[in-house]
Amino acid sequence: MSIILMSLSLFLLQSATENSQKQERLDLMNQIIQFQANAEISIQESIYLLEGYMAYVETNPQLTDRESEAFLGYLLKNKKTLIRNIGVLQNTTIIWNYPQEGNEESIGVDLTEIDDQKVDVLLVKENGESTFRGPVKLLQGGLGFIARLPLSRFGEYWGQISIVMDADQYKTNLEQIAKEAGLNIAVYNAEQFPTNPFYGDPAIYERNSLLLNFNILNSHWLVAAEPIDGWQSSIPFFKEMRLIFMIISLMIGLMVFIIMHTRHQLKYQALTDPLTHLGNRHALNMQMDKISNATKQLPVTVFMFDINSFKQINDRYGHDVGDQVLVTFADQLNQLPCKQKKVYRLGGDEFLVILIESLKNCKLSLDTTSIRELLSFTLETIHPPTQIVPSIGIVQLPDEENSLKKAIEMADRRMYEDKDAMRIETK
Repeated sequence: MSIILMSLSLFLLQSATENSQKQERLDLMNQIIQFQANAEISIQESIYLLEGYMAYVETNPQLTDRESEAFLGYLLKNKKTLIRNIGVLQNTTIIWNYPQEGNEESIGVDLTEIDDQKVDVLLVKENGESTFRGPVKLLQGGLGFIARLPLSRFGEYWGQISIVMDADQYKTNLEQIAKEAGLNIAVYNAEQFPTNPFYGDPAIYERNSLLLNFNILNSHWLVAAEPIDGWQSSIPFFKEMRLIFMIISLMIGLMVFIIMHTRHQLKYQALTDPLTHLGNRHALNMQMDKISNATKQLPVTVFMFDINSFKQINDRYGHDVGDQVLVTFADQLNQLPCKQKKVYRLGGDEFLVILIESLKNCKLSLDTTSIRELLSFTLETIHPPTQIVPSIGIVQLPDEENSLKKAIEMADRRMYEDKDAMRIETK
């Protein structure tokens, strides 16, 4: 009997301990959600403040520097924001800065000619989507986050606003927000997880922390969190009945399922192009090492594709037709007769296919004409029906290049050479 009673006591104590730990994690999750909301607000309020200014710029084509300076001065007066400076771009060229003092030399600079900024500037221009990046080192010193928001006039892309926010001040804000939430935290850009947080101690992730995903515009962050005083190890006095334990366990299980499902969905969204459901540039970056290792054992062929005259089709028939072209072309790539292939949309109308097997197995060749015929299609939903034809760049590993990254760059150059050649033939 004593053995039975001891076993029962141990079972009850273990149950109490486990449920106490689960409750502690549930409480911690609520604290993390509180932290997330305040951490997002700290950045979003700086962006939201400028929505009125964006409307002002969009509806006032003859806006002068003095009027713009006065409007922003009034808008930001007595406001505690992260904003360091604001730039207005016409197309992709800086035409005005706030404050103007100290930023005169940047006027007239086309940001597509600056490697570190080209990708985001073109992403805003081509997709009409806002972007957020950082923290990055700023030329004027310190660290900053950069948000870019598209400007339009008469329903067409006109330019964009860039907002530089003080990352050092934001880290100070994070420290206060985490303290108020009762948390020790480490915050990561998704591509740097779990080794290099831009805020906090990376050891937190190793100490049985909880993870939460959240997005700032198109930037994906992960937060590892633990209680500010560490996890509690004491066993609370047992009062609850077994049924209550079971109910709590089920509730915790449901919460964990929801969190895991959300994490899976956020990871999928972070690595997948929402329109075509192909892998995006983040997915390519994550898979580069694995694919590079495959080149040591298997032949690999890199294909770069760009849809000819896509911008003209998009401008003439609208984004819905443009989206239809992108989705149909993505389907064409997915239907290539190769089992071992990776298909990505890198942005705009640019696609990448990596075959990790011989072309012979796929019944394909290096002939761009035959590949073009295989992938071209007629868009019947517009008048007149239009032939959709891609430009192509092809590179084989290891025959032409050993580095996958360099092979992709070479294929990209060949694709543009192919586009130029087709343009000359058309003329």
